[in-house]
Amino acid sequence: LDPALGDTPLLKLTPKDIQQYYIQVQRENGLSSNTMRRHHDLLSSALRTAVRQDMLLVSPMDRVEPPRSKLYEADFYNPEELKRLYNLLKGRWLELPVKLAGSLGLRREEICGLKWENVSFQRRVVYIREARTAFGATVVQKETKNRASVRTLYIPDDVYQLLAQEQERQGKEGCGSTGHVVLDQKGLPYSPNALSLAFTRFVRKNNLPRVTLHGLRHSFATIASFQGVSLFDIGKALGHSTPATTGRIYTHLIDRTHEETLMRVSDALK
Repeated sequence: LDPALGDTPLLKLTPKDIQQYYIQVQRENGLSSNTMRRHHDLLSSALRTAVRQDMLLVSPMDRVEPPRSKLYEADFYNPEELKRLYNLLKGRWLELPVKLAGSLGLRREEICGLKWENVSFQRRVVYIREARTAFGATVVQKETKNRASVRTLYIPDDVYQLLAQEQERQGKEGCGSTGHVVLDQKGLPYSPNALSLAFTRFVRKNNLPRVTLHGLRHSFATIASFQGVSLFDIGKALGHSTPATTGRIYTHLIDRTHEETLMRVSDALK
């Protein structure tokens, strides 16, 4: 925003200036419409504040056409593809973080931030309390994305065994002083970007359908839906703040629900 509009006096900023800014910055930087919508929201908030503080009579944003956001379509694996990935990963260090994403639906930041103190083998649950997030070159441990992201998840048998094996390995090798579950080859907790890159390379090397590490979380949601789990319960397991968030991200699940609804009505009328 600053290079393009920073030198324009507040009282001289016009809707035309802002509209031209959208066109110029999107063309020159190749930004998505969703990113441009964030520029719009930030400008709207700032200029509303200017109006409240009597620096402007009206906000020029009231006459600006906002960039249209595109619906996000998640890439995901079906059950057969996810099983194939799991088989290829057996015995490899990537197996544990991948299954935390695909079988528990964890975000990559939650995988990297998971600590042993939040794994209860006795109760067979993991407590999602923290996340490890990258800000440029800086990686920080912080609280989860929002209050709804704090959740307790059951540990399936295969993930339970992998966690137990990894804890035993770390104990024997004397690594893991930070208390994190997922470690790199130096015994340090992974950054989300590095973990994603390692997964992407594995997918490409093994000629698997293209999907990101975060796409495994979407795979979890899709498979759960096809097993009859409601969008509400899927959202709770994923740590979404509202059911609307789940519906907005997983439009293909809603479409499937509509299909089932219409078919049931049709069958009832035969």
